[in-house]
Amino acid sequence: SGVFEISLSNNNDASYMIFNILGERIIGGESILQPIKIDNLQSGIYLVEVSKNNQSVVKKLVVN
Repeated sequence: SGVFEISLSNNNDASYMIFNILGERIIGGESILQPIKIDNLQSGIYLVEVSKNNQSVVKKLVVN
């Protein structure tokens, strides 16, 4: 459907960045409380970094 959502266990807000496999920033935002539109991304593997209070986590995102 071209969107995905990120949720944290404590329901807090955080910023996010999406990188392609080459490490180039593709999309970024200050809030994960709204669905993130990815309908313009080509099929492939991306990395999603979610950050809050100088802590971050990186997860893999596969777009078909």
